[in-house]
Amino acid sequence: MSRRRVFGCLVVAVLINIALVWAAENAVFGRVALTSAVDAQDRLVHRGGIIRVGSQANRDEAAFDAAVIKIASTGIYLHDNSTHASVGITGLTLSAGCDLIIWTDDDATEEVVSIVIEEDESLARLDIESGPSGGGGKTTVPLYKNGAKVCATSSTFGSQANLWVGFTHLKDAS
Repeated sequence: MSRRRVFGCLVVAVLINIALVWAAENAVFGRVALTSAVDAQDRLVHRGGIIRVGSQANRDEAAFDAAVIKIASTGIYLHDNSTHASVGITGLTLSAGCDLIIWTDDDATEEVVSIVIEEDESLARLDIESGPSGGGGKTTVPLYKNGAKVCATSSTFGSQANLWVGFTHLKDAS
């Protein structure tokens, strides 16, 4: 390429850049309105460790409970050690029908946003599925293999099976 052609390309590029900056500043491509995050609070905004949900008038806080639950023929327990943490889970029990019951520090007035129960690779290999029901302090988790209910302490699981659980709920910030 000749120097004259390179110089011409550079001049065109600079002019296009100037035109784009001018257009953005003058909102030529449509109305551009900049709003501060404080004024647009109807989405999740992270602020110093607390997540605010809703408008400025509605100051609920999203809170999280989570754990790894070991399920085995010898029993169920929170897998809490130097590499796994349990937050907000206060206990585990079995129902009369052998469903896992997860107790959290939530109270009945807190609104559940989501509950996620994820089977680890050991349970996935066994085609085990689960689905949470409840919230607000007590969540029942039935386990199924090919559509048939399986007791949470079944010998099917061996000793290495884990459920990864996560709860998101709204707490009143006031």
